Amino acid sequence: MSSHNLSFTLPALLTLALVLAPLGSPAAAQDAIGAEVPTPAGPAWAISADASAGLVLASDAWDPASQDSAAAWSLQSAFLGRYEGSSWGFVASGLLDLSAPAGSGGAITPAFRVYEAYARLDLGDWGQAFLGKRRMGLGLGTTFAPGDLIDPRSGFWDQKNGFRGLDLALSLGPDVSLRGALSLERNLEAYALGLKAKAAIATPGAAAANAAYAAALGSATGPADPRLFLYALSGEALLGSLQVSASGVYSP
Repeated sequence: MSSHNLSFTLPALLTLALVLAPLGSPAAAQDAIGAEVPTPAGPAWAISADASAGLVLASDAWDPASQDSAAAWSLQSAFLGRYEGSSWGFVASGLLDLSAPAGSGGAITPAFRVYEAYARLDLGDWGQAFLGKRRMGLGLGTTFAPGDLIDPRSGFWDQKNGFRGLDLALSLGPDVSLRGALSLERNLEAYALGLKAKAAIATPGAAAANAAYAAALGSATGPADPRLFLYALSGEALLGSLQVSASGVYSP
């Protein structure tokens, strides 16, 4: 007996944008004679999100005796939140996945992924500092760029995954810029491996737990070992109609 599969998708898109005005009493928009009065700039939030939902249902899912019955629900929501202050800001973006894969009997497997979550500090008119997880392109290149070693790409569109650490962008003049980054990814991974090794020790005792922790770290003395740091540096200069760029990544 042959079966024919029927599938359909129900997309949905929801966009929400919210901007909160600066705190305090707003100035009047116009005075008595109609002249505009500027409103003082201040902190502001911007929040946006979009959601998508879909259903794929096979026709033989109606037959309880069929082993290849499949019904897959897809429900995802991506969000972006941004705060802009007078000299600093904060950005967070991620994806919430509440999909039920085929063969799960409709059971939802929640998953949450953080793309970026970082704070920005403005250093006057000559630079900015970023701390947290951030996507960063460093160096020129379409297929490969030096920055891929500190912030790798993934997916069909070569989307940056983001790295956790410190990023510094400096403007040394109208035609010269400098950028540096310190990645703590390997330090944080070593810390997680060490905790996992400690938790796996069945017999109590600090010595055994510490030995497993040291083995998980490899040659490093601890999660804060500078040998686990990953450095990146990039400089660009515009010399008339010629653009010069040099960048590299260093690991001790």
